[in-house]
Amino acid sequence: MLVLDEVDKLYLSVMLSETNEFTLQENEKLYEKLYDINSHDISIILPYLRNFYDSLNDLNYFDIASKAAPVLLQVIDSGELTSQECKSAHALNPIDIRVYSICQPLYAPQKGYIQVGLPSLLSSLLLEWVRLPNYNRNFKNSLENILDKNYISDKDKAYIKSTFTEDFILKTFYHELSHWLSDTLHNRHIMKAIDKSNINNKSLAQHYKTSNMIFSPIEVDAYMHGLYSTYKLLGKDKWNTLTLDDLFTVYPALQSIESNKNEKAILNFKKALISRLSREGILGNNMRY
Repeated sequence: MLVLDEVDKLYLSVMLSETNEFTLQENEKLYEKLYDINSHDISIILPYLRNFYDSLNDLNYFDIASKAAPVLLQVIDSGELTSQECKSAHALNPIDIRVYSICQPLYAPQKGYIQVGLPSLLSSLLLEWVRLPNYNRNFKNSLENILDKNYISDKDKAYIKSTFTEDFILKTFYHELSHWLSDTLHNRHIMKAIDKSNINNKSLAQHYKTSNMIFSPIEVDAYMHGLYSTYKLLGKDKWNTLTLDDLFTVYPALQSIESNKNEKAILNFKKALISRLSREGILGNNMRY
């Protein structure tokens, strides 16, 4: 199973990102929409990842290095998706869904695929397992041994644990699917931005006039899908007890935002997050900043 028994369900992890202040050129438009993707489509990757996760049990010392390397487990055609908007996108822009054992999730519009898998963090944890003086052949216990090290803070431990939940994996896949849907159903705006940045010899972050793509408007749009999913899971009452800063705990992946050195970008992110939550009608009672 992907879910660690000891994980606190409060830590529903989503790979959130944020937006910086930027100026759109006259012929550009920011598209934002929450796409309705059904549970079948979101869960289509899980059987392959469960099989791989289960294979981490009863490893011998010499198996671990191979398990720490990314392996392509399955390629799924987007035609297997059943949500109406996914069907429409497939007709216009069919893609492959590449399920890896371990990988950095991404949507690659120029190459026509999405890749998704267990977090890349797993590689370093497996290799750390090898270095433990008395490593345990059971992966879950080994992970606990790693997390017991004093130099790992409680907050970091919660973040690491949360990345190995099905909630995290599904919301990450939801995020990447939303990139594909937005790009396909809105005149290939992401593809055009990539092409334009290449022509102008700029990075994609420079094209969007932001210091890092984690602050870009297209990332905020994608991560809002995970936010909305978690809002529905927690329920309105629980959601309304959270402050804006609580979101940085509920979503441990926001550590990438908190650790960024650009204080202005972080402030702009919080402003953009409040604005988007408000537009979607899910701004919590205590989330004003």
